[in-house]
Amino acid sequence: DFKIVFKDLFPTSKKDMTKFDFKTLSSIPVDELDLSEIAFWAKFETQGIALRLSDLNLNLGNRARSFFVQLNMPKAEVKFKGASDPVPLHLAARGLIEEKKIQLSACQIKAGNSFLVAAGRVDGGLKPEQWTRIDVSSRIRLDLSNIADWERILRRPLLPKLEGTIKSEVSVQGSFATPIISTVASGADVAIDDHLLGNFRLKSAWKNGRVTADEVVIESDAGTVQVSKLSWKPQNGENLTATVEADHLEIGKLLENIKIRSVPIRIPVSGKLDCKGPLLPVPEMDCFGTARVRNLLVHTRDKKKMTIVDVPSAEAKGSVKVTTKAVSYKTELSVGASSKGESDGIINYQNGFQINYTGEQIDIHDIKSLIGLKLDGGLKISGTTEGTSKWARLKMNVAGRNIFLADYWLGDVQSELTYKSGVLQFAKLLGQAGTSRYAGQVSVNIPRSEIYVQVKSPYADLADIKEAFARKVSLPFS
Repeated sequence: DFKIVFKDLFPTSKKDMTKFDFKTLSSIPVDELDLSEIAFWAKFETQGIALRLSDLNLNLGNRARSFFVQLNMPKAEVKFKGASDPVPLHLAARGLIEEKKIQLSACQIKAGNSFLVAAGRVDGGLKPEQWTRIDVSSRIRLDLSNIADWERILRRPLLPKLEGTIKSEVSVQGSFATPIISTVASGADVAIDDHLLGNFRLKSAWKNGRVTADEVVIESDAGTVQVSKLSWKPQNGENLTATVEADHLEIGKLLENIKIRSVPIRIPVSGKLDCKGPLLPVPEMDCFGTARVRNLLVHTRDKKKMTIVDVPSAEAKGSVKVTTKAVSYKTELSVGASSKGESDGIINYQNGFQINYTGEQIDIHDIKSLIGLKLDGGLKISGTTEGTSKWARLKMNVAGRNIFLADYWLGDVQSELTYKSGVLQFAKLLGQAGTSRYAGQVSVNIPRSEIYVQVKSPYADLADIKEAFARKVSLPFS
């Protein structure tokens, strides 16, 4: 049993500990040194680190001008000052050390459910800056939930809450000054601060200080996102650039995965965006491109799931900004064959969403359904939809020309449309059909399938009334 107290883990010394005359090994009259079941405890006061080893096994072999090392530490614990618990480690290594070469035949480090396995060689010397040739391969499994345990050692949280597992194969070649690192990785059920990312796979490379990736695929129950042409050079503070493609990414499900639950929408999005922005110190991406939507659906949250809005097709062209706190956008919209408009909005991961929109030219034929009402004509709209995982409301100013409702002619109409708690209301309704004028309000209780109408008319022309009913019945007057 050994107990040692050190002042510093990294003592300052003018003596170069890596300088060793390997020629003297042949004159040492010891071929092998074998130490078994050693108990070792060390404390490094400056760093506040305590290291405890149990059942340490060490074998050193003299190979004339090199020496063989085999190390096995099945029970090791590292604890920092102030940490509540130590982190258990398992370390095993086997290799040959020469004056100008290190050959690692096997190395394994295990902590919790995470591990690293590596093998390879480096040429040039014992110091990293002397390595002129590197050829090392490794396999890594990282259980993201273990990171919280390791952060306790550091006595402060550095990362958000992480969940899931990552598996990777990493190879390092080149030299210490100009390494080339290739990575193939995959992740399963990855979540950040309880926001579900899903599964991913990637192939990337590091060369001349630049990270590149031509294949990154992220999959979840919300859909698939592919990232290509990714490039980033972190040392220069350079922005990351990439092309992002989505294939039927369902926005309603995506919102649910980031804890904005039960939003009564279904918006499958496909499109291609060119993105750029910094990753450090805080990630922020600005993207530009075009997205297409097929079968946009807004419905009630009750068991009946009655349709409020059903749009067969739409296209958006504009910009999107993604940060760690929110997604915001600004786009030009094309709906169906002839409807045009603009929209901007923000989806805050914690506080909900707000979407603004205007439409100078809306053809009702481009909208498949509006709360089941049979409408015909042209509209001009502007409004806002906002909500959280618990509530949603809509407020819209509507102006229509030559409007028909359920085949009844309403003429030109203006109204303030609101939706809240299952009730759609046309308030401040003003209309003119021919020379006839009317005012009032219409309320539609969607869960109860009830319509309430209150209308008064200061002047009505019989010819206009007859025209209003013409599609349904021919009235016996003129």
